[in-house]
Amino acid sequence: ITDYHFDAVLENFWCAAELMEMANPVITDAVEVLGKVRQMVTAGCTVRLEIARKKSESQGTDGLYECLGAATGLQTFIDKLYETMAKDEMIKHYFTGSKMEAIKKSQGSYLAVMFGAPIQYEGRPLDRIHSVMSISDFEFDSFLSCCGTALRAVGADAQNVDECVVLLETARRDVLINRRPHDVKKTQEAASAKSVYERLGGEMGVTNMVESMYNQALEDTRIRSFFEKNKAKVTTIKKKMTQFIGGAFGGPVTYDNADLRPMHYGMNVSDYHFDAILDIIKGVLKESGVKPKDIMDAILILQPVRADVTTGFTVRMEMARKNVEKGKDQMFKRLGASEGITALMDQFFNIGTTDVRIKEFLLKDKDRI
Repeated sequence: ITDYHFDAVLENFWCAAELMEMANPVITDAVEVLGKVRQMVTAGCTVRLEIARKKSESQGTDGLYECLGAATGLQTFIDKLYETMAKDEMIKHYFTGSKMEAIKKSQGSYLAVMFGAPIQYEGRPLDRIHSVMSISDFEFDSFLSCCGTALRAVGADAQNVDECVVLLETARRDVLINRRPHDVKKTQEAASAKSVYERLGGEMGVTNMVESMYNQALEDTRIRSFFEKNKAKVTTIKKKMTQFIGGAFGGPVTYDNADLRPMHYGMNVSDYHFDAILDIIKGVLKESGVKPKDIMDAILILQPVRADVTTGFTVRMEMARKNVEKGKDQMFKRLGASEGITALMDQFFNIGTTDVRIKEFLLKDKDRI
C-alpha cells in the first residue's frame, strides 16, 4: 500500500462523510486522525521499494534480467501478463483489437530493455504512444498489479517482483502524460449513471425480482385476483413482466409497450391496485439488499406505466359517474330493470358459490339464497 493508495482511502472517506452531510469541521478532524496511521500502513511497501531502488541503482539490472530467465523467461512473463490483463476489468479494454500482437511485441521489447536485456528498444516513445489515451493513476496501478501477479505466476521471488515494480514506476509520468485524475464524486455519479437494469443485476436480477413479486402478489388480498391463474398462464405473465420491466430498466427491449394498454383495459386495475404492486416491488428490492437510491430510480421508471395499466378502470369509472349524475334510474334501466337485475343476481350466485374466496358467505340454505 503506497501513499497514493492511502490518499485515495482518505479521499473516499471524506466523500462518504459529505454524502452523510457531516459538518466540515468534523470531517477535517476525522481525516486528520486517520492520517496519523499513514506510516504504519505504508511502511511495508515503502521499505521494500526503497531496497529495490537502491539495489537497481548500485548493481544495475543485468542480474534481474538473468533472474527472470533471460529472453525465454521474459517471453513467458509477457504471455502471462497479457493473459492476466485480459481478465482485469479496469484495463482489459486497452488490450484488445486487431493490432494486439504488434502491441504485445513492442511492449515486450520495452519491458525486456527495462529489466536489463542486452537489446535496443526501437518502438515509439512512451509519452507519444499514450498522449491520447487519458490513462488514470488507478489504471496504471492496475497494470502494475497485473505485472506483479504475472511475475509471481512465472516463479519470480518477492525481491525480484519489488525490483520490477520500482523500474515500472519510473514509466508512470510518460504513460500518464495526459493524466485523467480520479474524482470520487464523479465516479459515484458515473456508477449511478449505470442503467437500473445493470444496478439490479441484469437479466438474473430482474427475473428474480419478478418471481418474488409474483409470489408475494399471490398472498396479497389487494391484488391476488389478478395473479391467480393456471400454471401455463402464470408462466406467460411472468415472462412478459420480465421482458417489459427489463426493457424499461435499460436492458434488452423484447416487449412491445403498445400492448400494455389493450392488455389491461378490461382488467379494472385501479390506482389502488397499481400502488399495491409498487409496494411489493419496493419490498422485494429492499429485501434483496438493493440501495435505496436504486429502488427509488426503479419506481420512478415504473410510475409512468400507471396510465396504460389503469386507463380501462378510469374510463369506466368516469362513464359510471356521469351516468349516476343523470339519475340512478339510468343504471336500473341499463341493467334491464327488475328482470335484468334478477337474472344478473342468479348468475352472480351461480359463479360466486364456486369461488373459494367467497363461497363460504354464499353457501347457505336454499331459502336464504
